[in-house]
Parts: sequence; structure tokens; C-alpha cells
Amino acid sequence: MWQNSLTHCVLKADFQKGKKELAVSLFQAVVLMLFNDAEKLSFQDIKDAIEIEDKELRRTLQSLTCDKVRVLQKIPKGREVDDNDSFV
Repeated sequence: MWQNSLTHCVLKADFQKGKKELAVSLFQAVVLMLFNDAEKLSFQDIKDAIEIEDKELRRTLQSLTCDKVRVLQKIPKGREVDDNDSFV
């Protein structure tokens, strides 16, 4: 039985402060890979591209923007992910 929540990946990423290796979930990896081709994406852009359950997408984006280590920036800032938010 495949359990997406237990799957993890290691991504290599270039940040302003240098290269990092990120140990992330499968959903986090899929979202982050979208930024290989775009600098800024809206919630709807991400939702259309990866077609995962709305609740799971919001949880994934919160984990990338609101945790101790913020891999993405959410516009506007805040804890909740709304339909009109953008990410860089």
C-alpha cells in the first residue's frame, strides 16, 4: 500500500546563502520542483499543476512557508494559506 505521507525525497537547492540539501516529503518536493520553471506561483497555479487534495496542498504550503525553516515566502504573510496567496 502506497502512503504518500511516509514518502520522502532529498532535493538539492540553490539559495542566496549557498547550496542546501532539503529532506522533504513527496508533496513538498513536487511543489518545490514547480519553482524550477517559475519564480512566483499563485495557489491556483500550484493546485492546477499538481492536482492534489485541497486540504493536503494547504498543509504542504504551510509547512514550506510557516515552519522554523521557510523554504518559500508567502504573499501576503500569515499562517493560513488562502486561494489568493502567491509564493516565491
